[in-house]
Amino acid sequence: MGLRESDGAIRMIIWPYGYAARWIGVQLELLDGAGTVIAMERDRVQIGGGETSDGSWLGCGGTTVLTRG
Repeated sequence: MGLRESDGAIRMIIWPYGYAARWIGVQLELLDGAGTVIAMERDRVQIGGGETSDGSWLGCGGTTVLTRG
């Protein structure tokens, strides 16, 4: 699962261990390691972490939903 940047570019995300994505009908959901839905497709999120040498984002430190899609 990747994220669309504000400029439209898609960035690959390396999610923390245990995170997963699943389809519910036509909606994609992001789940944390406990299986709790933390974000859904089209949500605007902020992800802690940093950029890797290949341009991916290494997610850590939590994911916060800023606005619901």
